[in-house]
This record gives sequence, structure tokens and C-alpha cells, in this order.
Amino acid sequence: MTNPFTELQNRIGEINEKSGFNQAKDIPEEYRDLYWDRKLLLVISEIAEAQDEMRSGHAVDERYESYPPVPPSLAVEFASGADATEHWENSQPGKPEGTPSEMADAVIRLIGVAHEAKFDLFEVIFHKLDYNETRGYRHGKQF
Repeated sequence: MTNPFTELQNRIGEINEKSGFNQAKDIPEEYRDLYWDRKLLLVISEIAEAQDEMRSGHAVDERYESYPPVPPSLAVEFASGADATEHWENSQPGKPEGTPSEMADAVIRLIGVAHEAKFDLFEVIFHKLDYNETRGYRHGKQF
């Protein structure tokens, strides 16, 4: 039986490869560190987007979908704008939005970096959790 974490990391890696996000192999060695820096900064940008969702008034657990505007060519085919919008939104998947979605994007980016860098992130996570269990309350910090 395949490890579900490995399956997830492989799936993310395959999607990223297909979508053009895995470019490390094309970057000259002297610029490779900058490439990985940029990849990690994209994780931070997803966290900032998650926080911005809450700043915009959405609850931390609120999930919703957004859709691009109805094309004018489609709008003229319907008696009302509401009918056109309903048809448009039912004919395509909505883009997942909200803090949970942005948090998922951050995790997906981290897993994608691990896949592209060729290490098993979940093995590292479990190793780190084993270590963290040995640490003191709040790791000796106030928060």
C-alpha cells in the first residue's frame, strides 16, 4: 500500500511540473539558491493572503468560491443578468477562496518545494514531531 503522504507529494509535484512551476533543473547552478528563496517567499505570500482574508472580514474557517465576470457575449443570451450569472457559475468550477484555501495553498507550495528538491517532507515532519515531543512547555518561550 502506498503512503498517502507520498501520494500527495507526488500528485502536487506532477501538477506543478505540468503547470510549469518546477524550473530548478533549468536554473544555472550559481542562481539556484535565489530560485529556492523565491519559492519559499511564495509560501509567505500565501500566508499573507490568508491573513488578508481575515482582515477583509472573513472568519478564519470561512470558505467560499469566486467566479470571473460573466462574458458580455454570454450575458446577451439571457433575459436577465441574474440568469446569465447563474448559468455562468453553474457551468464552471468556482475558485476556492478564504483563509482555509490560502492556508492550503501555503501547504501545497511547501510540499511542492520538497518534491522538486527531492526530499520526503512528511518524513521530515514526523522526525521533527518526535523531537518536539521532547521539548519543554512552549519550548521555554513566553508564547
